[in-house]
Amino acid sequence: MIRQLITFIPTVFFSATAVLFSTLTSAPVNAGESLSVTLPDMEISLNYAQPVRLDQVLTDTQNLKLQQPQAMPFWLAAQFIEPSNNADIDEKKKAAIHQLQTLAANDKDSSHKAHLLINALQKAQFNFRHFIPLDNDHVRLKNEDNPLLSGQYTLLTSPRVNKVRIFGTQNSWYPVDMIEHGTIDQYLEQAALPENSDTQLVFVIQPDGALITADNAYWNTKPVFIAPGATIYIGFDSLPDEFEHLNQDIADLLRYQTPLTDKDAE
Repeated sequence: MIRQLITFIPTVFFSATAVLFSTLTSAPVNAGESLSVTLPDMEISLNYAQPVRLDQVLTDTQNLKLQQPQAMPFWLAAQFIEPSNNADIDEKKKAAIHQLQTLAANDKDSSHKAHLLINALQKAQFNFRHFIPLDNDHVRLKNEDNPLLSGQYTLLTSPRVNKVRIFGTQNSWYPVDMIEHGTIDQYLEQAALPENSDTQLVFVIQPDGALITADNAYWNTKPVFIAPGATIYIGFDSLPDEFEHLNQDIADLLRYQTPLTDKDAE
């Protein structure tokens, strides 16, 4: 398949001593370096002869998306990925699966749920994403959120999908319909929960990667907003001491899961 290449020649030149903001990397950006941002859903690569600011990439992406109004991005769920660092996330995934395999082999009460999670994690796709704002209006107004970019990145954008993942259930890889103003309780009623599931402590991973840890007392008294494309992770009720961080490790890993698309919702 031929990927369309679009080359931009910026009219503004940046100093050779410019430095990326810490949200990405502390390595210096040289004026002679180039930038390439792949847009997989459009089969397009944006190529820049030299470093440009994030807002320029977002503006160029928005202008291209205007040609496909039916596919306008839901920016809260967009992901700015650095594929060269995907090996780090692969290691996190392997580590979580290894912990679950060890748990399943040594804790009979947790075995069934552990195998469900192993299966779900093996099916899921993860990428190394930078947790930076991708709302262009915000980025243009906040210099600290508008880093100078060089190198190779991928920008995942997709339309809003009115589905929510519930992870840690019998059917973790099947999203459920979003409930307008829905509570965690209402989503749990839709879930096929295996034994040894902890509904007292629930993790909500918003599409932008924000992680909310909500215990029963909290979400019964204060509504937790659940955005389209979010993931609700229902962990283990109790774990041996050597696995005390497993629920948190899995919740952290789920922040890097690829966003929901229409194909997932089919």
